[in-house]
Amino acid sequence: MSKTHIAFVGSRGIPANHGGFETFVEKLALSLENEFQVTVLCERDQKGKFSNLKKISNVSLRYSIFNKSKYPNLYMLDSHLRCLDADIIYSCGVLGSLSMWIPQIFGKTYITNPDGLGWKRDKYSGIKKILLSFLFKVSYTLSNRMVFDSEAIKTVLFESFRKRKNFSVIAYGSEPNQFVSEANQNDQIKEMLKRYNLKDKAYHLVVSRLEPENNVHLILEGYRMVSNPKYPLIIVGRTLDTKYVKELLKYENENIRFIGGLYEENELSIARASCFSYLHGHSVGGTNPSLLEAMNSTNLCICHDNVFNREVTSNDGYYFSTAEELSKIFSKVEDHENLKEVEEKKIKLKSRALESYSWPDITSKYQQLFRSIK
Repeated sequence: MSKTHIAFVGSRGIPANHGGFETFVEKLALSLENEFQVTVLCERDQKGKFSNLKKISNVSLRYSIFNKSKYPNLYMLDSHLRCLDADIIYSCGVLGSLSMWIPQIFGKTYITNPDGLGWKRDKYSGIKKILLSFLFKVSYTLSNRMVFDSEAIKTVLFESFRKRKNFSVIAYGSEPNQFVSEANQNDQIKEMLKRYNLKDKAYHLVVSRLEPENNVHLILEGYRMVSNPKYPLIIVGRTLDTKYVKELLKYENENIRFIGGLYEENELSIARASCFSYLHGHSVGGTNPSLLEAMNSTNLCICHDNVFNREVTSNDGYYFSTAEELSKIFSKVEDHENLKEVEEKKIKLKSRALESYSWPDITSKYQQLFRSIK
């Protein structure tokens, strides 16, 4: 009996080299390879970066002639045409909504994970928000099944469009940070901290795309209101040539430092393992991988106050909606009299990540989902 064939479309491809969706696809695809036939559709540039890989373990790789960032709709159309031999198509995001009908007319089961609420992102113009909302609605209406990465995302989409029967709620996964237990004894940790002039457990950390909906401006404003901060604020993220980033960079000084993107996985893990607190300003989305990684790094998580972040952290972080609220949190957590409360929150957050967002648990839920589809 032949194995059920699952094709993952919509990410840029694997090996993971870009972000959350790519990491998610790589982890999930490799966990399914023994029971299912698995294919991942990759963008054209991915092929050059990884020496024309055709397989990773038993996962097959197929390459589009387009790049997702330049021609997203053509990339999805091409991906759909290249996976017509699959039984199940799993789409990362809603960009496939305009051509999802092609595999469907061939009797394929089409599953969409919409990720965040793209049409609510401030970086998009009014017209783009309308178009994205349309794509969400089409994808939401026509997909054979939806997978939401959080209960909060499900609730928002049910309220925005309509309730639907065929859906699952399955979050993303994360793994414990290998550098946490090694403290500052590891030579690799020492070298990196020295390179960026950082002291172990003596800086606040932001890891984020520098975009309005991630509220980096709010974090900067809150930090600047602290009269005499003990620890510097370190921002990890690409400083693209945008109006928003240019405004952020005006605040740079000896205590507010932009160090650019960290693309080597160990460097980012070390940055998280060695920080005093992690600031999470994301406001549009469900289970954010960066927040999970911070929790698994035993970080104190200071989050923008919204239903998505509270669900992930189970209300065990600190939360802010205004710069004034954040400035008070900075002062509180830096006060040594509150260290016991801070340590208790860190332990709870780590436990939450291990109990609710472990990769084995997440992949097991997906295995059950794919088994149920005939």
